[in-house]
Amino acid sequence: MAAAAPIEILEPTPAAVKAARRARGPIAEATGRVTGQGGNQSVRLEDIDLPVSVLRLIDHILGELAEGRAVAVQTLGEGEEEATTSQAARVLGMSRPTLIGLLKQGEIRYRMVGSHRRIPLSALLEYRYRTEHEGAARMPSREERAQGLREMAEFTNSLGLGY
Repeated sequence: MAAAAPIEILEPTPAAVKAARRARGPIAEATGRVTGQGGNQSVRLEDIDLPVSVLRLIDHILGELAEGRAVAVQTLGEGEEEATTSQAARVLGMSRPTLIGLLKQGEIRYRMVGSHRRIPLSALLEYRYRTEHEGAARMPSREERAQGLREMAEFTNSLGLGY
């Protein structure tokens, strides 16, 4: 499984807002032509000017769908958005128990709601940025961990110890 890609935040710059408003009309019109949930329908769009950041996001979404992975889009509102431990683990590409260990170690901010942990989206983004930019101290990706396990299994087999 590939490592989770960095979360990209699209800031509403004046130029991006203007371009989005121009593109929104034709896209809304095309969406209006779709019947029901859409299913296997497709829509052809031509001559729509999009901000490059939006184009990259659309490309990323399509790439993930093409690989058979689910995609979620999160809007950052005025208030602090929060994730459950399951959602946060999925965003960070790790197991829930691993995430809970990081929470207990104080690596990621969280709060308790009764007996449930809630992690601010900003804390997830901060942790992800920190681990991606700390060099040697960064956490290995899922792909790197899987490769390490394969190498250990091959080594064990080469010693005749079985797997």
